[in-house]
Parts: sequence; structure tokens; C-alpha cells
Amino acid sequence: MNEETLKRLADLKARQDAGEHMPCPRCGKNTMKPDVYTNALSRQADVMICECGMEEAMLAFINCPLPLAGWACFHTENHNR
Repeated sequence: MNEETLKRLADLKARQDAGEHMPCPRCGKNTMKPDVYTNALSRQADVMICECGMEEAMLAFINCPLPLAGWACFHTENHNR
């Protein structure tokens, strides 16, 4: 992971730790549960994601994870800052 990716993930983690409600960083949908720690922990980054954690687990099982670059939070139009 490059430095910008690490910074963006650290920012997301800090905002989640502070209890900020935000869209899922992976899919970009507003499907995160209000209590952030009742959501799924991503297998690829130390952040919570919505029920798309199930999809992430299945993709990991077949060794075909969605690259972080494909996450909604890494698209400039969905920057979520």
C-alpha cells in the first residue's frame, strides 16, 4: 500500500473510532449500522464495512479480493471526507 492509501485508511479508522456515521468505505452505500462495531471488520484494511463483508469473505475464499482501488472511498467522486 502506498502512503496516500495508508493515510486515507487511517483517517477512516479515526472517524469510525470517533463514532462518525458514514457510508460503507468499501461499497459506498449508506448501509452501515449506527454502532460501528456491529458492522464487519474488513479483511483487507483495519476499518469496518457493511454487510458487503460477506462478499469480501467469499472473494477472499476464492483468492480474488477486490483491490482497495476499487473501494468507493478511493474514488475521487466518493471521497467521503
